[in-house]
Amino acid sequence: MIETMIVLLILTILILIIPTTMTKRGSLQFACKKIKDIIIHEKALALFEKQEHHILIKNQTIYLNKDQISIENQVYCEEYELYFNARGNVDKAGTIQCFYQNKTKEIIINLGSGNVYVK
Repeated sequence: MIETMIVLLILTILILIIPTTMTKRGSLQFACKKIKDIIIHEKALALFEKQEHHILIKNQTIYLNKDQISIENQVYCEEYELYFNARGNVDKAGTIQCFYQNKTKEIIINLGSGNVYVK
């Protein structure tokens, strides 16, 4: 009986500790993936609606044509502005740097096709 309670106590502690440490470690990668997905979604909308779609990334917020989206807590990105034309082409190539504590990730946007990837 006591052994079972000890095992349950250990499992409970692990369940409470592991998700918070995993979230802290993965939050920069998660935030960069979220930004990448938003950029790709805006590209698809520009193609579908056949009109320009503007994106401004500033500190912890992404400003879209009609919306604004918050980036993960404590993740900051340098200011970057781009737009997709009606054919889904991006106006300029570039790199968006995002920071979390002492880590940095880059979101790279290729000219023309607008391919986006995280490095």
